[in-house]
Amino acid sequence: MFWTLYNFLLSIVDLRFWKRRRALFLLKPLDGSSILIHAVSLGEAKGALELICRLRDKYPHKSIVCTVWTKTGYHFLKKEAVAHQLLYFPVDTRKNMRMLLHKVNPDLAIIVENDLWPNFLRELKKKKITTLLVNGKISTTSFHRYQKFRHFNPFQSLDFIAVQNKEYAGKFSKLGVDIGKIVVTGNLKFDLRKKEMNSPILSKNERRKIIAIVSTHDKEEELLLRELKSTCIGSNLIFLAPRHPERFDEVERLLQKLELKYTYYAEYIDTQHIDVVLVNRLGVLESIYPLSKITIVGGSFCKGYPGHNIYEPLQYGSLVLFGPYMDKQKELESLLADTSLSSQVPIDTLSVIVSSKLQIVFDQEFYEKLQGKIEGALEKTERIIKDLVQN
Repeated sequence: MFWTLYNFLLSIVDLRFWKRRRALFLLKPLDGSSILIHAVSLGEAKGALELICRLRDKYPHKSIVCTVWTKTGYHFLKKEAVAHQLLYFPVDTRKNMRMLLHKVNPDLAIIVENDLWPNFLRELKKKKITTLLVNGKISTTSFHRYQKFRHFNPFQSLDFIAVQNKEYAGKFSKLGVDIGKIVVTGNLKFDLRKKEMNSPILSKNERRKIIAIVSTHDKEEELLLRELKSTCIGSNLIFLAPRHPERFDEVERLLQKLELKYTYYAEYIDTQHIDVVLVNRLGVLESIYPLSKITIVGGSFCKGYPGHNIYEPLQYGSLVLFGPYMDKQKELESLLADTSLSSQVPIDTLSVIVSSKLQIVFDQEFYEKLQGKIEGALEKTERIIKDLVQN
């Protein structure tokens, strides 16, 4: 919830924020009923992608309406073209929520992970629309905050909560949610289908190993590049993909400051005399992972960031390294902190670990065992939805 409020306060000073949300006012009421799916940002949208596809195919008589809060989430779902209607989530006023629910007419509202707005929930309750939280989780910080302010507890207004693990189930129960409403399904992000994309073509004589640094936030790029510069950059080719597109120019200036030779991501990349490929576009990580010997996942090397999906690169045969701060990805952290395929490392030992991991062969047999152990959330979530749609 903190990140949602932070992004809201940051965005309201941007006129583009308001322009994006005009679509609701221009939208004509849909014919028939719908399933409304709300995913706040890119990570939640990606995590719910397979579920959205399944629902669209399984319930062709219903419109699939997706709402998102952020620009990155919107552009991802727009590119995937999986929803019949895609909207930026409106500002949470009673008037806006009434308009949204009137125009899309959902008989089921699915909220991904934890983006809960009071007026949205209140209007859903008034209209007796069934609500389901999927891929549910709650950080320790949020749990303690809700314990202190029990009068503001949005979870009790939900009809059902599908959570990632037993620990989260226990936390929701302690916050007063009826245990009969809680189901442990696992993490939808483990069930993401491997996406086939053409990888960029590099220079014909490019023989270096590739290290991808992805989903980085402010301050992380400089920390990581300075740590790797003397031992790993140059002898290996770096692909650097910041998390947010509005920071591409800032990261480019950093590369200039560090005197690193760089070029931009493209279908063909001339990598001669290049240290870093700056990935200045969205939706292409799946084309980079197959090339990468190692993927370093950001959002985990500085305090205050939530951590990101560290399982996805493994699907493409890339070893994974991530930092010590994974506050909102505890399930992934506990599973992948120390395996033959992945490691959690502090910044001051990163270059040593990278040099060591570059010599390791990806253990496909171990990955397949891991895959069999942790996948299955999608089917469990589908079964819950089937009962709710029928009822």
